[in-house]
Amino acid sequence: MSLLVESSVLAEVMSSVFKAMTGLDVRPGGDAPEFQPIVAMVCLSADEDRMVVFLRLGEELALQAAGAMLGDKAIRWGPDAEDALGELANVIAGNLKPHLRAGLILSLPTVVRGSNFRVRIPHLAVSQSETFSCPEEPLIVMLGREG
Repeated sequence: MSLLVESSVLAEVMSSVFKAMTGLDVRPGGDAPEFQPIVAMVCLSADEDRMVVFLRLGEELALQAAGAMLGDKAIRWGPDAEDALGELANVIAGNLKPHLRAGLILSLPTVVRGSNFRVRIPHLAVSQSETFSCPEEPLIVMLGREG
């Protein structure tokens, strides 16, 4: 399965959304760690076509982004941070939607946090994975399609 979105489009969406919502700069590249303790995801669907946008990041970056969004530099992990990260994933998916397919509907975001988990969606194939740095922390965006 081919890439779902041009890398330059994905980089522009990530940069503009992060800058607008968190004030943080995001740039393509960097090392992708094997595991990230936080995943925020949004499903997109239309007819029989189903896709998922995953945002994988570490807790330090997640709290920094959530704190910037909420105006709380001392934010701790909890429902407010989860909501902020879910909204960040939702806006990213919404901005990618026109580049994926017409008529897609976004699901509510889901946020998973932990030290030992695996996200598995039956019949979903990851077709694109791009690593970014924000500012020096890794941030991974994955796009998958059911197939």
